[in-house]
Amino acid sequence: MDSSDPLLPGAVIEVKGRSGGPNLTEPLEFEQGVVVVSPPASATLTLRSDGTDPVTVRGVKLIELNRGTNFSVNSMPQIATTLVLAPGTELTLTVALTAIRRGVYEADLIVAHNGNPRRTSQVRLRGNVQ
Repeated sequence: MDSSDPLLPGAVIEVKGRSGGPNLTEPLEFEQGVVVVSPPASATLTLRSDGTDPVTVRGVKLIELNRGTNFSVNSMPQIATTLVLAPGTELTLTVALTAIRRGVYEADLIVAHNGNPRRTSQVRLRGNVQ
């Protein structure tokens, strides 16, 4: 940006805003790291309603990329039909890795909602049992 002030010929403007309408942000990847076999490892995952309108969550689904049921989602609010997140609020899920054999485990956590153009949020879960 140009300025007429000879001592300050340029200016930096930082702009922060919110998405118009409903929007849900999520981490792109969620690394559980090195896991001790017993007890199962768990961590929280937070999705934030950061738009100008509420986000309606319609469901949460876990898709294992390895065979079996190595991940689970606990402490999830019961979503009978929908869960409405007001702007600025969060949905916190507890994700657990329960695998007992050594190896790298991955799953995708899919959250169906009415926010952002995709209408879903996908988070890659990864854990390493050593």
